[in-house]
Amino acid sequence: MTPKTHNLIILALGLLLGVVGLLSACTEDTADTDAGKDNQLVVMSYLPNFAEPGETRAAAQPYGELYPESEAGAPTIGLFLTPSQTSRWSTLTYRGNDQWASAVSVRKENYYVYGFMPTTAVENASVSAVETDYAKGAVLTLTGVNPVLATDPCVLVGIQQVPNATAAKNLQCGVFDYEGKEKGQNFAYLLFDHLYASVSFQLKVDADYNNMRTIKLKTLGLKTSSVGSENVTVTVRATTEDANPITSLQFSGSGESGTFVVFENAEGIELSTEEKSIVGYFAPTVGDGLKLVCTYDVYDKKGTPVRLNCSAENDLSAKIRNIQSGEQVLLHLTINPTYLLVLSEPDLNNPTFTVD
Repeated sequence: MTPKTHNLIILALGLLLGVVGLLSACTEDTADTDAGKDNQLVVMSYLPNFAEPGETRAAAQPYGELYPESEAGAPTIGLFLTPSQTSRWSTLTYRGNDQWASAVSVRKENYYVYGFMPTTAVENASVSAVETDYAKGAVLTLTGVNPVLATDPCVLVGIQQVPNATAAKNLQCGVFDYEGKEKGQNFAYLLFDHLYASVSFQLKVDADYNNMRTIKLKTLGLKTSSVGSENVTVTVRATTEDANPITSLQFSGSGESGTFVVFENAEGIELSTEEKSIVGYFAPTVGDGLKLVCTYDVYDKKGTPVRLNCSAENDLSAKIRNIQSGEQVLLHLTINPTYLLVLSEPDLNNPTFTVD
């Protein structure tokens, strides 16, 4: 599929590029491992949120503001450095305060840099040159990716080399070349784009029902109708026109249907009349037939459990089947009792999740 307009994620990276791992189509780097503290990756991250269908892109904002949970476990970034037909692989790890860090070395040579995030979502990754020339672009193949993720998967669409971590940002799409410098002088800003679509659930409890029962949400997941795993193939082409370089984005699904959890809390989080936001990301090709699956506990107002490990399922197909990569749909869910006219104890203890 060829994607519609995508939102761009801007990640400003003061970076020392090199190798800490090895994926397919990569060779192991023999560069020095004692590069020194001044060669660590310094990351200043900026990114816009997803746009709802038909909306324009939002202004970039700090990574930690958009994803405040990143302090507990932000995604790692994977980069391919391609000075020739043999590519090198570097993993960049988040260290807090909107910064990624690494302590590997980069050689004094010219590179073309391609990459994606998060590395933990992919079983295997490989890169190949467009028309046998990395200067023209690259094809990234990401295999074994869950069709639903709790972390936003993205692909690199541009790089800006800068002299230091505080240099002005002037990122452009379609620029992938990078010139390796001396120790402590390798910095760059990276520009990313979304691979998946996003769904944001806003959950709350009906006010009257909240006066009688307490709901604790334990898991929230998305169930696919037929796909258990995705292979993602994305082609990016170099350009001087600051245009989206993604010329092809293809999803190849396989396996059986499954439920993929995007939120989990063993004790359960108490829901109230105030909306609680939970976000998930999904391959656009699985939107048709996608279902919301929740598990929760029901308590009376004295805190006594009256029904544990309940489950609720909602078909989301009609609301998200046409959502594309880089787009987000906002869904409001209200937890109500099942009764219509007469309140009975079974009804009171068996609420439904209503998608507005």
